[in-house]
Amino acid sequence: MESVLALVCMFCTVALSSRAVEGVTLPHAHRHKRLQHLQEAVDRLVIRQRTDHILINNLQKAVLEAQEGGVWPERAGRAEGERRALSELKDAVNEVRGSVNLVLEEQHHADEILELRQELAALRSEVKHLKESREAESRKNLAHSQTQQQREAVTAAWVVDNVRRLQDAVVDLQQAFNVTTAMHDKQEVESRLLVVSRDLGALRGSLAAVTSKAEAAAATVTALQEELTSLTQDSHRSAGKVATLEMEVSSIHEDFSDLLVSLPEGLVSGGHTQHSAKPTQVHSGKATMGTEEKVKGQRLEPRVEAVETGLGEVQASSMQLLAMLEALEARVEKDVGEVRQEVAKLEYKMTAAQDDSKT
Repeated sequence: MESVLALVCMFCTVALSSRAVEGVTLPHAHRHKRLQHLQEAVDRLVIRQRTDHILINNLQKAVLEAQEGGVWPERAGRAEGERRALSELKDAVNEVRGSVNLVLEEQHHADEILELRQELAALRSEVKHLKESREAESRKNLAHSQTQQQREAVTAAWVVDNVRRLQDAVVDLQQAFNVTTAMHDKQEVESRLLVVSRDLGALRGSLAAVTSKAEAAAATVTALQEELTSLTQDSHRSAGKVATLEMEVSSIHEDFSDLLVSLPEGLVSGGHTQHSAKPTQVHSGKATMGTEEKVKGQRLEPRVEAVETGLGEVQASSMQLLAMLEALEARVEKDVGEVRQEVAKLEYKMTAAQDDSKT
């Protein structure tokens, strides 16, 4: 019985050891040797477990044979006691397994807690290191910031001083610039006024010249108009004279025609009575009358020629007068256009000069 209990305890121990070896993971290097030692012990216990298992099987077979073959009452009671012991041993093994599981869980939790504690210690050390580094950095930054603030304060004071100086310099420069600008503007205005006055004088001279030219042109136009009027009157008189002369010429032509009609054919053809073979009284009277008419016609011819010459001269003079009138009208229109252009230019220049003088 004691050997069976020892075998069961050994079996439980081997099982627990194997589960402990399988379940527990040692995270650290210093447990590696211990793990190897436990693994060897587990191997030995597994071998013993197999041996004990064979013995238990043999024992159970012997108990069964004794029950079937009707062994002695002592052996039967002994077998019954061993059976009870085996059942109790199984219960004990189950309890041991439960306790071993609890121990393994506690061991696992203990390992996790140990790892957590180690990690927590590492984190604490890191936090401490970070705090120390931050404190050192903060002290360094504080010293640097104080130095930087002092530098910035000095720089700000220097900048403010320089800005104040620059403002004063700008004010002085602005005042000097305003004075210089005012003087320059005054000089420029004076020079422009001088130029404008000169231009105004020149324009006044030009206006006087143009005015004199306009007056001369107006006088010329008046004289030309008077001359045109006189020429028109002369033309009318010449036209009246021409009409009178034309009437006289027509009357002379009529008289001359009547005279020619009244003359004999011999006189008209240009023959003379001095070659006639019969010197009678009638013929001599007719010859006398023909001679008088001829003399009268000869006297009228110069007058007719003079009238025709005068008529041609009057027509030529009329043509000349018309040409002169047309030339005078063109000249007057040209002079008037030029005068108007000059007056417009002078008015524009006067307006521009007045605007410049106002500005």
